[in-house]
Amino acid sequence: MNKKFAFQLFAIFVIAATVLSACGGGAAATTAPSAKLAVGIVLPTKDEPRWVQDETRFKEALTAAGYDVEILFSQGDSAKEKANVESLITKGVKVIILTPQDGAAAGAAAEAARAAGVKVISYDRLIRDTDAVDFYVTFDSISVGAAQAQYLVDNAKGAGNPLYLYAGAASDNNAFLFFEGAWNVLQPKIADGTFVIKNSSEAVALQGKATLTRDEQSKIIGQVTTNWDFNTAKNLAEANLTAAAAADKGNVSILAPNDGTARAIADAFGADKDVKSYAVTGQDAEKASVQYIIDGKQSMTVFKDVRTLVDDAIAAAVSFVKGETPKATNKYNNGKIDVPANPTVVVTVTKDNVQSALIDSGYYPASDFTLAAPVVDPMAELITSCKAEGMLTIIATPASWANYGDIFTAFEALSGVKINSLDENAGSADELAAIDANKGNTGPQAPDVIDVGYAYGSQAKDAGQIQPYKVSTWDAIPDTVLGLPSKDPEGYWIGGYYGVMALEINTAVVTNLPANWSDLLKPEYKGQVALTGDPRSSNQAAQAVFAASLANGGSLDNVQPGLDFFKQLNDAGNFVPAIAKVGTLAQGATPIVLAWDYNAFGDRDTLAGNPEIAVTYPSPTIASMYVQAISAYAPHPNCAKLWMEVLHSDAGQLAWMKGYAHGVHQADMEARGVIPADLQAKLPASSAYASAVSPSPAQLTAARDLIKTGWDTTVGVEVK
Repeated sequence: MNKKFAFQLFAIFVIAATVLSACGGGAAATTAPSAKLAVGIVLPTKDEPRWVQDETRFKEALTAAGYDVEILFSQGDSAKEKANVESLITKGVKVIILTPQDGAAAGAAAEAARAAGVKVISYDRLIRDTDAVDFYVTFDSISVGAAQAQYLVDNAKGAGNPLYLYAGAASDNNAFLFFEGAWNVLQPKIADGTFVIKNSSEAVALQGKATLTRDEQSKIIGQVTTNWDFNTAKNLAEANLTAAAAADKGNVSILAPNDGTARAIADAFGADKDVKSYAVTGQDAEKASVQYIIDGKQSMTVFKDVRTLVDDAIAAAVSFVKGETPKATNKYNNGKIDVPANPTVVVTVTKDNVQSALIDSGYYPASDFTLAAPVVDPMAELITSCKAEGMLTIIATPASWANYGDIFTAFEALSGVKINSLDENAGSADELAAIDANKGNTGPQAPDVIDVGYAYGSQAKDAGQIQPYKVSTWDAIPDTVLGLPSKDPEGYWIGGYYGVMALEINTAVVTNLPANWSDLLKPEYKGQVALTGDPRSSNQAAQAVFAASLANGGSLDNVQPGLDFFKQLNDAGNFVPAIAKVGTLAQGATPIVLAWDYNAFGDRDTLAGNPEIAVTYPSPTIASMYVQAISAYAPHPNCAKLWMEVLHSDAGQLAWMKGYAHGVHQADMEARGVIPADLQAKLPASSAYASAVSPSPAQLTAARDLIKTGWDTTVGVEVK
C-alpha cells in the first residue's frame, strides 16, 4: 500500500483521537478504541464466496495500515441489516459502507444513518427509493451485462442458436442493470435470428424492443430469476431443460448472472444428453469458477477487481471523514435521487487470459488452482519447424490459377520461407509422376505438395504417393461437396476448391459468341477452339472432353462421345492443338478456350478489358473439385503441413474465392459471416451450376484412362 493511501486510512481512524493528545491520562486512553472506529462495513451474507472475498480484501487493506475494522454480515435478513447499521451508529462511526440485501428494504437503515448524521456509501449494490444515500461505489454494472452478452455474440455461429436467459434477484437493483446491459447487446442479435430465446415467454413477447422499461425487465426477471442462489439456479435450469425439446438444445448460449449461478447452470446443462455444447457467462471471478473456466466447464467471468472496489470505497470514506465530497464521474437513479458514483472498469476473463488477468496480476496465487499444462501452439511449432527446413516446393500451380498468388504471399509472410515452384504447366498426372521420379531426392526437384484433379487423390493414396495429414480446421470441412466425398477419411487428401467447365472467349476476335457445344463445330470458329493442356495428362483438359461427351450422347460412364466430338472439331479445322494460356487468348491465337470458370474469370480480370473476355456456360457441363495432398516423400514435411493449414484457413479460402473458385469451407464461412459481401457478390452465379454434374472418382478414373489411350487413336493430334 502506498504512503498516501496509508495516510488516508490513518486519517479515518484517528481523526477523533487528536483531541485527546493534550489530555494524556488513562481515562482518556480507555475511550480511544471507540473513537478509532470511524467507518463500519455491512455486507449481505457470508454464504456467498463473493462477499467473503470482499471481507478479506477490506481486512487486508485496513490491517496493512495497522487498524482494526468491524465488518458485520446481515445473512440475507433486512431486519438484521438495519440492526447492524444501528449497532455501528451507537459505536460512533462517521461513515457506513453498506451492501444491501434488498435494495428497497435497505432504505430504512440508510435513513437511520442519515438521522444520526452518518454518511452512507452504497457498496456494489444500490440502496433504492431513498435520498439517504451519499455515494455509490460500484463497478459499471451495465457494462458487466454487456460484456457477458458480447461474449455470447462473439462465440455464436450462424443463426437459430438456442438462448437461455437467467438473472439475479428481483430485489437487487444490480440484477436489473446487468440485465439491461446484456439486453442492449443481445436484442439486435435476437431480432436478426442469431439467437432464439427458449426459456422466457416474457422475453419472447418483448424481443422486438431494443430498450425495456423497468417494469418490462421485471416481467422477464420474474421468470428467470436465480435469486443469486446456487440451488435455485440449478433447479430452474433443470426445469427449463425438462420442458425443452431436443431441438431447443444442441449448441446453446446461456446468460448466467454471476459465477455461483453459472456453475449451477453449467452442471445442469452439462448433464443433459441433448446439449452438445454450451457457452455460459458469469461474473466475480470466484475461485471455484476460475477453476471451472480452466477445466472448460464455464466459458467466462467478468472480473471485478475487488481490490480496486475496496480502495474506491475507502477513498470515498476518507473524503467524507475529512468533510470533502468524493469525486463522481457518473450518477445512478435509485428511484428517488440520482446518486453520485465513480464506477470501476471490468475485465472479461476466459481460459485464454486467466493467467495474465488473475494470477500474474497477483489477485490469486497459482497454487489456488489446478492449472492445465502450458498450452503449446501447434501452429507456432509448425512455423518454427518450417523455417528450419527453409523451403516449400510446389508443382503445377501457377499464381494466376484460382488466385494462388495471394496464397503464395500469405504462406511466405507466415513462414518466412520462399516457395520453389516447379513446371507451372504440368497436369495432374505429371504431378504424380514427379513424386515417383524423386522418391530419394531431397533437392529442389522433389515436390512437397500437389494440387490435382479429384480422381487423382484416391489414385495417389492407393499408390502410396501421399501421406495423411488432418488440418486443424478438419471438422469444419463438410463430408461432401457436389454430392461427393470432400476429404479422405484418413486425411490423405482434402478437397480445396471447385468450379464449372466454361467457355472463355476473346470478344475482340469472336463477335458471335457460341452458346453451346454444337456451336463450336460451326465454320465461323475455324482455328479458334483450344484446351488448356494435353487431355492425356491435364485434368482440366480431360474434364473438357468429359463435359463434351455429356452433350453428345455420352454419360458419366461413357466418355467416348467426347473424344468423337473433338475428332469432329479437329477434322473441321476448328480445334487448335496448342496449350491455351492467357497470352494466347489475348493475342487471338486461341480465342475460345475450354477452362474452369474460376480461371476464365481470373483471366478476364488480368486482361482488364484489353481485350474484353466473355465467360459462358455450355449445357450440360461438368463441375469438379481439386484436391491437395502432401507427398509421401516430401523433403520439407513441416512446410508442407503448414501449406495445408494455410489453404484451409479463412485467409486461404478467401484467396481462392477472390479467384472465383468455391472453397470447400464456403458454407461454414457463410454461417460465421466472415465472407465480405462484395466478395460474395463476385462469385459465379449459382444458376451456372444448374446443369452441371459431378463424376465420382471411379467415373473420373475410367474416363481419364479412356481419354489417355483413346485421344491418339480417335482425335489423332498432340496438344502442346
